[in-house]
Amino acid sequence: MTMYLDTPLFGMTLSIVAFIIGIFINKKSKIAVFNPLLLSAIIIIGFLLYFDIDYETYNKGGSIISFFIAPATVVLAVPLYKNIKIA
Repeated sequence: MTMYLDTPLFGMTLSIVAFIIGIFINKKSKIAVFNPLLLSAIIIIGFLLYFDIDYETYNKGGSIISFFIAPATVVLAVPLYKNIKIA
């Protein structure tokens, strides 16, 4: 198990599974407070604290996800910028 924790795959897997659980809870409850992103952050923090895993170990995979979020944000922002109308 500790060998798996040292790979970037651990952080990515934990993030994806936590987000899927967050989506499931959000769809079942239909309450706006149960946002999947908020729930996944709470699940990840709880998991890391419960199993006494340091953040640096998790962040090996989490940083890969963060790397892909930046280009995705730009891709979403460009059409918004092109369609904005300034009065």
